[in-house]
Amino acid sequence: MGFLCILSSYGQAEDTTQNMEFLDTTDESNELEKDHNFTEHVADSNNLPNIQNNVEHSELKTYSIGKVIALNKITATSKELVLKPNEPQYFGNIQIKLHKCIKNLDPYNEDNYMLLTITEHKIDEDPMLIFQGWIISSSISVSTFEHPIYEIFAKDCL
Repeated sequence: MGFLCILSSYGQAEDTTQNMEFLDTTDESNELEKDHNFTEHVADSNNLPNIQNNVEHSELKTYSIGKVIALNKITATSKELVLKPNEPQYFGNIQIKLHKCIKNLDPYNEDNYMLLTITEHKIDEDPMLIFQGWIISSSISVSTFEHPIYEIFAKDCL
């Protein structure tokens, strides 16, 4: 039975090869002319968009309040926390402290960037710094915050 499948697949591959031989290649000279015209158009620097202007239009604004979503992966409970700079809040046994909240106001690339410090507090132990860095709302995977129980997501800067 396996041998028949191989023959069947071989037959299909052979038919595909035969069909490819019938492609019409008579219009290649027109395509080359189109490519040449396109490269001339691109080479003309007046037709190219000014990349500097696009960068200047991207506006970053610092806000005084940041919203994060804290998730307990064990109990599946989540809570929206409103953070103010240097005013820590607790979720379970972790302390979350916002240092900076920056929002990109570009409508084509809206993003929220939060500089956070996350400290874990356990009974009879010193507080342990488990994360200090930037969390980005649009790129959850970029954040390097890893914890077996908790997950923190940036939501918005207000």
